[in-house]
Amino acid sequence: MTMNFNQLLSHIKNEEPKNLYLFYGPELYLLNGSVRQITKTVVPKDFEQFNLVRFDGRKTTPEEWEMAASEYPFCSDRKCVVINGFDYAALKSGGQKTLSAFIERIPDFAILLLVMNDTEVNLKKDAKLRAFAEKVSGIGIVTEFAHKTAAELARMMSAEAKKRGVVLDVRTAALLVEKAGIGIGRLTTELAKLCAYKMGGEITAEDIQLLTDDKIESTIYDLAKAVVKKDGGRAMQLIDDLYRERVEPVVIISALTSAVVDVYRVKIARRAGLSWQNAAGDFPYKGKDFRLRNASYDLDRFSDSRIKDCMRILFEADRMLKLSKADNRIVIEQAAARMIAA
Repeated sequence: MTMNFNQLLSHIKNEEPKNLYLFYGPELYLLNGSVRQITKTVVPKDFEQFNLVRFDGRKTTPEEWEMAASEYPFCSDRKCVVINGFDYAALKSGGQKTLSAFIERIPDFAILLLVMNDTEVNLKKDAKLRAFAEKVSGIGIVTEFAHKTAAELARMMSAEAKKRGVVLDVRTAALLVEKAGIGIGRLTTELAKLCAYKMGGEITAEDIQLLTDDKIESTIYDLAKAVVKKDGGRAMQLIDDLYRERVEPVVIISALTSAVVDVYRVKIARRAGLSWQNAAGDFPYKGKDFRLRNASYDLDRFSDSRIKDCMRILFEADRMLKLSKADNRIVIEQAAARMIAA
């Protein structure tokens, strides 16, 4: 069957566990927390080394998972096998067939958790994965851990603050969500910091502005740095983070453009016998002059031709985002990859 998060939570607390679970979605805090809750329920802590087996789905095979799940538990009624980083599409056709056959005959004592916590999932676009998920739902439980809305997160943070003995108005909590992003893990961390700071009383908008890091701005800046330094793996990871936070593609392109412009301005200043500090004074960098300081460290990475190529790539990407029907994420990723290769 298919369950949402609240239904799954009720199931874990009140019902016997199923033999098979498939978890996916961008809200990793709730997803990974649910995995921990199930394993804690199924396997006593003293027997985890015997009856709790974890695999990296990217480095192991369905045959290994089946072997582990088929071995009888030690001094217990159940054992649990967790496949982190499960990616059905990455399995070879033989592996898909092996797994599809095994989930139909999982031993009664075994609980198999297929955890897609390291890959983006879209069942509507992946017919094979959709068919597999439908098969799993007929045997066990499938749950998508989607991001909650900003309004839901604000209410959640307000309620959590109350549990910690601190007042956080829902409208003020909305500012926290705006600053820290929609990831529950990060929001919880920022809330804990605010609660410790207040030690009772009420969290105000001023407290949030003072103590909460701007997640989106920081991630966008890190992406620009990764592209400038030609770190493709890091760049793609950060693009994934930004999409999870629902950042508008044009905002990402704008940030990348700003990074290239920063380097260009420092380069022109240097040619004129001036420093990056002079450039910061000539342009609106008040409070952000660190951008030009950092750009000065990257001058050797940018020839005039690379700057020209990057600006052309960004112009084309911006135009495609605004005028074409191309997949926005593909446009962003291709632009970043082309800039790195330039």
